[in-house]
Amino acid sequence: KDGAFVFHAADGAVLEAAVGERRGWGVLDGNVQITKLMTIPIAKAPARDLTITGHVVDPDGKPLADVQVRADPDDHKLQSTRATAFATSGPDGAFELRGLDQGAYALSAEVEDHAPVQKTGVAGGSHDVTLALSAGALLAGTVMTTTGDPIPTFTLLAFKRDGAAKRIVTSRSVIAASGAFAIRVEPG
Repeated sequence: KDGAFVFHAADGAVLEAAVGERRGWGVLDGNVQITKLMTIPIAKAPARDLTITGHVVDPDGKPLADVQVRADPDDHKLQSTRATAFATSGPDGAFELRGLDQGAYALSAEVEDHAPVQKTGVAGGSHDVTLALSAGALLAGTVMTTTGDPIPTFTLLAFKRDGAAKRIVTSRSVIAASGAFAIRVEPG
């Protein structure tokens, strides 16, 4: 009756409260983690019920199945209450990202044998978006200690320089007794 609720969620999770046409959103940020209190103000607001649809293809335009597609809010606000959406492409390469608003999103697609791709500025509600993955360049090596012993478990982060800035391109958690890794990235 008093509007209180109890929840467990991952860091950065976005929660929605709705009553009729009124709704509001709250994000599980550092402040909520410390205070153990989240307040979600509700007001008349449009539902986040838009989709982004499209296809994932290889360099020859053939569909790629089982590709993880991600839509991150492209507004760069630190306290954004817009959530990330995920989908997996079907056998025909088709994907549908749900629960989006009209704002811009950065779409990314990643699968093991291709370089990841990103497309920014895609508006919620867009259709027929094509994400074309290339074969990219193979980056392979071995992670070892200073004494030459392989490190069997690690997380590999690949960054791309853009002037003085660095942008993460892909990450992989690797478990290999030999310490060996192989990823594909765009040349550069």
